[in-house]
Amino acid sequence: MRLGHRATEISPSAYARTAGILVLVILGCAGVGMMYVPSTLLVPGDAAATADNIRASKGLFRLGMVADAALFLTEIVLVVVLYRLFEPVSRTLSLIAAYARLTMTVIQGVNLLNSMAVLLVLSGAAHLAVFEPAQLDALALLFVDARPGDFHLGGVLRASLLRAWLPDLHLGLRPEGVRCLDGAGGGSQKMYARLS
Repeated sequence: MRLGHRATEISPSAYARTAGILVLVILGCAGVGMMYVPSTLLVPGDAAATADNIRASKGLFRLGMVADAALFLTEIVLVVVLYRLFEPVSRTLSLIAAYARLTMTVIQGVNLLNSMAVLLVLSGAAHLAVFEPAQLDALALLFVDARPGDFHLGGVLRASLLRAWLPDLHLGLRPEGVRCLDGAGGGSQKMYARLS
């Protein structure tokens, strides 16, 4: 006996509402992990003060890591939802956008590794005794400073991917539309400046 399978169709408005909710979650997580925690704990250019702040507020630093992890995981779900939302319009463009956003999301995952490295370096573990305290502080600041570079690197990769594929699709997009889609205005230019 064969059981009947009834496919349920999800409406585009349901995908759009879900995407909107996910974007709000992302904004909340980004507000905590990328704005509040760094502005509270990090002292630009001062490794000792930054390390002291992180040591004194490890719970807050970990909260930032949890926010970053939630952002990373929510981004993955958002990629799928946006793909399904825009697939009826253009499967190719939807797939390109999904790959571009996933590229940025993978780089965000690298940010988590940098945060874990900061905690490891500042943990006071016995095997770190070979380093001077100032060296450990500087190493922690190095990992902290690498985080924005990872995020902007994701933007550079996303922009490059979109710029490489969009012109070949003959979608009638004006150059301003391509710049808007790839987000090259802010993060990518900052990353190029850091590398030069």
